[in-house]
Amino acid sequence: MSADAEPRAMAELEALSGVGLKRVDSPGRWAGSPMDFRLEPESPEALSQVMKTLSAHSEPVLVTGGATQLDQLNPVKDTRILLSSAGLSGVEECDEADGVMKARAGTPIEELARVADEAGWALPLEALSPGSTLGGVLATAYSGPRRLGLGAVRDNVLGIDTALVSGERTRCGARVVKNVTGYDMAKLYIGSFGTLAIVESAWLRLHPKVESIEYLALSLGGGKADFQIALQAARRTSTRAVVLIPETLASRVPGLGAPPKAGCPWRLLVECAGDETVTRYDSEWLADQATTERIAPDSMDALKTLHRPMSSGGLRARLHLLPSSLEE
Repeated sequence: MSADAEPRAMAELEALSGVGLKRVDSPGRWAGSPMDFRLEPESPEALSQVMKTLSAHSEPVLVTGGATQLDQLNPVKDTRILLSSAGLSGVEECDEADGVMKARAGTPIEELARVADEAGWALPLEALSPGSTLGGVLATAYSGPRRLGLGAVRDNVLGIDTALVSGERTRCGARVVKNVTGYDMAKLYIGSFGTLAIVESAWLRLHPKVESIEYLALSLGGGKADFQIALQAARRTSTRAVVLIPETLASRVPGLGAPPKAGCPWRLLVECAGDETVTRYDSEWLADQATTERIAPDSMDALKTLHRPMSSGGLRARLHLLPSSLEE
């Protein structure tokens, strides 16, 4: 990138309509770099023009949705331009009969959940923080505590419309799986943090609403039998979320029940959702296994605070292992 590439790129962008180019009055640091300019395209066509212009000048850009997970990125270098998907917002279609929805990338997850609920369905996506957008959830593949019941993000996406770095617009998938042939590129884009393409919109598979939800906390000692309880709880018919958490972490989250008895360093949090008869049967089974109490409905969402960095340093890792290796 030459020294005058950015001014020329900015001049060309200023001549375009609907790209939402603004100079940031008080530049802040985003993903480790100060941002002086903000782009907020108002349509997929405008986004395509923006990417064509930036690509022609080899100008890098930081793409964001709700900017709630930028801490997961490596520091972004050599760019002062922030590209926001906030202008690409809104639900384009919600089919009550088929249980599918198409929405633009900048739509807040809370808005998608509201529209799905009004249509008689449930949104199978979770947001890490208020303000999280559809594009951000797809880019990061964020799954909250309810992944056990809701499935991974990629399992609930039927199709994605994107803009490539060249500005070319692409489409993979559709509103119904049987209309799709070839490679399922949508699964490649999900979790790519915007490095492969910018999400314009997506078709989502909605889930049926549940009739009853039970929220329970069990105090466990941490022996082999206790870990077996956790595994068995995850296999109950109505279980939607199971979280085994040490008390050292549980104490940081409000609403997870009363302090445990002595000798119980672990807390098992379970969310059962489904038919009332099934959830009641599973909650009664859990109550027979260990000391159990009902907890607040927002307890599982409160756990998301533990998914966010508690300091700027340290190492965070995600381990995948067989259930039989839990105790070890």
